[in-house]
Amino acid sequence: MNYFKSRRFYISLAIYLLICYFYFGKVILHPFTMHIGREGDPEQFSWYLGWFWEALLNGRNPFTTTMLNYPEGVNMMANTSVLAEGFLFGPLILITNTIFAYNFITALNLIISAFLGECILRRLGVRPWLSTAGGVLFSIIPYATGHLLGHINLTTAVIVYAIIYVIIRGVQTYEIRPIKHGLLFASLLAFQFYTSSEIFATSFFVGAIVFVIFMFVDRTGMVSFLRKIPWLF
Repeated sequence: MNYFKSRRFYISLAIYLLICYFYFGKVILHPFTMHIGREGDPEQFSWYLGWFWEALLNGRNPFTTTMLNYPEGVNMMANTSVLAEGFLFGPLILITNTIFAYNFITALNLIISAFLGECILRRLGVRPWLSTAGGVLFSIIPYATGHLLGHINLTTAVIVYAIIYVIIRGVQTYEIRPIKHGLLFASLLAFQFYTSSEIFATSFFVGAIVFVIFMFVDRTGMVSFLRKIPWLF
């Protein structure tokens, strides 16, 4: 049965939505005027979210601005400007506002992180209900909850979870499609780079360590898997 049509999916969704409710509290009643977290950083990130399409639609460079730190201006690529989210959620911002978009992205991160965590655990053979419990833990890890105070760029760890899931699935099924997976990984990595260069760099560093460990632990299995990737051999 398709997981997304099963009863377990809706139960998991209800649990993850309940977690969002506990995090957001009264913000749920005023999503257009109140934001989750403390004062300061969320307002800055809300401005960043609205800047990308504001710049493009007015013929400006979205990667720099003089509307901050005038007259010298600011290099958006040298700041936590979440350009990927600004680009992706531009239509939502247009019909609502940046505060609502900030809350929506935060909630989406929590829910998708939980689902991806659950899917990863299911792929690893963990029992269904334990996988759901693991998904809850994925969404409430101290790293994520700490940055919910205002660092939306650092709570967007869903890309890392998605990459981990795709790799595990590829290792288990030996299903590697060069064009499909190449475009998928390129898109995920680009999105992560334009969201948080810190997580992007950390992911590469940790990934390299994991690769080296697997080469020592199961060199034959790793080489066999890599040979399924046509452009490497």
